[in-house]
Amino acid sequence: RNRKLTQIPVEVLRAALLEPVHRAEQLPGGKLARKVFIVDEAELLNPTGQNLLLKTLEEPPAGTVVMLVTPSEDRLLPTIRSRCQRVLFVPLTDEAVRAWLAARGTAGVTAGDLEWIVEFAQGSPGRAELALRYGLAEWGRWVLPDLDRLAKTGGTRAGSLGADMAERIDGFATAWVEAHDGGSKEAANKLASGLMWSAIATHARKRIAELAAAADPADPVAAEALVEPWLGVIDALGEAQRHLASNVNLSLVCDHLASVFARVLRGERLQPAGT
Repeated sequence: RNRKLTQIPVEVLRAALLEPVHRAEQLPGGKLARKVFIVDEAELLNPTGQNLLLKTLEEPPAGTVVMLVTPSEDRLLPTIRSRCQRVLFVPLTDEAVRAWLAARGTAGVTAGDLEWIVEFAQGSPGRAELALRYGLAEWGRWVLPDLDRLAKTGGTRAGSLGADMAERIDGFATAWVEAHDGGSKEAANKLASGLMWSAIATHARKRIAELAAAADPADPVAAEALVEPWLGVIDALGEAQRHLASNVNLSLVCDHLASVFARVLRGERLQPAGT
């Protein structure tokens, strides 16, 4: 998943699933071993690969389970979907994430950083693990306070916000590639930027909730004006994601994003792209 692939090659599907699924491996005592095959990012299977998988899904060998994991079910063929049982996963509660972190062990992590990680995780132990392993709580100590300072000063200047975002995204991506044989720096940059945008969006939503709670419910116009700058921050993240998807240089994307943050936090309304 971290290589520069836009699909799961058929030869990988054959070697990792279609061939071993029919091997009758035995445990001590002559019992057949149960097998579980997990196809992550199953939407990357092309139609040929999906069609090759049909017979296995329809008649799996005894004791075999095949799990297709995807956030984009619509990219799977109807014939694939009809042969599967849908299992939906929902985010864990913050209390469950705290319990998971406690069980994992968080020696040396401050209480403040732990709470930031819980908020950043959004119910996902995997995101919490990434935050712990790569020290992402630092983002909460450096990048997000810069946003608050911009808001307090009316977006007078973005300062080093763009450079700070780019540096931390690149730092995560470099560490990721070093920890994963064959990892793609391009893919790691996109993963890191997605995590950074998510952290900023979560922070913006928190500020929106605080401002909305403090607003006068009898004056919806004034309430909307209070939260609109932070809504602009969230909108700007979508534009930055589109720029990265178009292979715009990461540093340029971050510098432009910081500039847009400054503009929306001082009350400017930005026109949607293409208008």
